[in-house]
Amino acid sequence: MQTITMYQGDLLPNLEVELADRSNIPLNLTGAASIKLFMGLDAGDPTQNKIDGALLTVTDAATGKAVYEWQAGDTDTPGEYSAEIVVYFGQANKPQTAGQFTIRIIDSLHQA
Repeated sequence: MQTITMYQGDLLPNLEVELADRSNIPLNLTGAASIKLFMGLDAGDPTQNKIDGALLTVTDAATGKAVYEWQAGDTDTPGEYSAEIVVYFGQANKPQTAGQFTIRIIDSLHQA
C-alpha cells in the first residue's frame, strides 16, 4: 500500500491521485457524480475520520486523474492515517472504492 508523507500543517502539495479499478486499469471518471476522500486513524470506525467525504476535482476523466486541495485542519495532527477514495457513479450514486493508501503526517518545527 502506498504511503504519502506530509508535514504537520502543510497544505501543499495537493493530493494528486490516479484512480484505478481492482484490475489496476485506470478508472474512467466521465460518468462520476462525485469523488470523495475519507481519512481516519481507524479504518473500521468512520466516527473517527479526520476527513469525511471531502470532494476531489477531476483533472483528466479518461485516465482517472483527480486532485484534492488540503484544507485547514486536514494535516494539523501528526499520525498515520488510513485513506480511501470512493467514486460515486450516476444518479443513483453507486459507490466504487478506487484507491486505498496511508497518509503519514509528521511533526514539523514550524507553525503553519
